[in-house]
Amino acid sequence: MIRYTAENDWLLTTQPHHALVSAFLAAHWRGDADFPRPDPWPLLLVAVAEHDLGWHAWEAAPTLNQRGEPRDFLEMSLDDHLAIWRQGIAYALQQSRLIALLVSCHFTYLYEGRRSEAPVLAMLDEQSALQARLRAELGLDENATREAYSLIRLMDWFSLALALGRAEHGSVDLGSGPGGVPLVLEPLDDATHLTVRPWPFDTDSLHVRMEARRVPRRTFADDADFRETLRQAPLVLREWRLMRVARQV
Repeated sequence: MIRYTAENDWLLTTQPHHALVSAFLAAHWRGDADFPRPDPWPLLLVAVAEHDLGWHAWEAAPTLNQRGEPRDFLEMSLDDHLAIWRQGIAYALQQSRLIALLVSCHFTYLYEGRRSEAPVLAMLDEQSALQARLRAELGLDENATREAYSLIRLMDWFSLALALGRAEHGSVDLGSGPGGVPLVLEPLDDATHLTVRPWPFDTDSLHVRMEARRVPRRTFADDADFRETLRQAPLVLREWRLMRVARQV
């Protein structure tokens, strides 16, 4: 769950929905020399949409943090995070070896910096072996895998930057996707009207919508109290307009 503070309320977006927004953005990737579309492109888009599929069970029964607030994904315990990732990779293997490979690569990217923690190291080693096996079965080398995975990494952060309101504070470095061109998200008139430099999409304007549940900013008595409030909470749309501006590459 992604928790965004909006005055007296929280706007709560599920991880799987955030992944769908990532896929919407990825679907408009230009597909030219600067921003190529790796093969197999349709399956790669599915991988972007499914990169958080391990979160489905948790999102069906979310919990509170120690302050009695809706637990944000950054506040999860390590054990919970590792269990969610292990489950997500197992689910992905039921769909496609390529999707499983890329979801596993996403875990590796996110946790590589935590090798000093024994449970993380054990899972990194486990996923390294899985990735090597899947690359061999699929006939993919490490460079091709890295290029395909870069789309997930980029669009995951792009969607999260929107959800977390990062552009409200200025420009956001997005990193690069296929083709290796660094991208920057920049606010225009306000944080809901944005551009990306250089422009990587196949259309001059994108209307991005993200679903969220609006719940009051208060301390909840327990998980049951929060879940019932969430069940009755109104669904709202957070919206952004991404626009190509003059003198873009």
